[in-house]
Amino acid sequence: SSRQQANSLCGAPMIELKSVLAEWPTTLAKLAQDKRKFREALPESLREFLTQEASRPVRLNEELVLRLIDQPGVRDFLREVLVKLIEDFLNKWSNPLGEGKLASGVFAKARGLLGAMGGSVSQEIEKRVTEYVSLAVTQVLSATAHRLCDPANDALNGQLRKDILETLLQSQVDELAQQAAAFLTKERLDAISKIIR
Repeated sequence: SSRQQANSLCGAPMIELKSVLAEWPTTLAKLAQDKRKFREALPESLREFLTQEASRPVRLNEELVLRLIDQPGVRDFLREVLVKLIEDFLNKWSNPLGEGKLASGVFAKARGLLGAMGGSVSQEIEKRVTEYVSLAVTQVLSATAHRLCDPANDALNGQLRKDILETLLQSQVDELAQQAAAFLTKERLDAISKIIR
C-alpha cells in the first residue's frame, strides 16, 4: 500500500517519529511543570546556534508568501480593524472638543449640514470607506510580502527573527508547553499515529 511504501522510504526517521509521538504526552506533562525560562532549559551552544541562524538571510519567494498570507480570513480581520479605526477617527473628528460650551461652531455647522443633506451622503461616505479599506488591505498584504522577501531588508528581517526568538527564550517552559498542548491535542496525535502506522 502507499502507506507501507511511505514507511519503507522513510525508514528510521518514521520509527523515531512514532517514538516521539508515543512519548509526547509524558514529555508534555513534565514540561507543563517546568517554571524555568526556555533559555535556561537549553544548552548554551544551542542558544548561540539558534541566535546565529535566526540572523542569517533567508530567500523567500514573494509571490508564494503573498499567496499564503492573502487569505479571506486575514482580509476580513484587517478590514474589521481598519473600519473600526476609521469609524473612531470620524467620530472624534465630528466632535473634536466635546459637547456644550466647548463645542466648535465650525464643526457644529458641518454636522448640521451633513445631517440636512440626508442619508444619501452617509451611504456615499460608507461606500467610499469600504472601497478605501479594500484597497488598503490589498496594499498592506502586498507590502508585507515585499517587506519579508526584499533582500534589501535582510538585516531588518534578521533582527525581527532574533527578537521573536528572544521572546521565546524569555518565555517560561510551562507557558510554551500549554500552547503546544493546545495545538497537539490527543486527537491530533492519534490521527498522526494512525497515518504513519
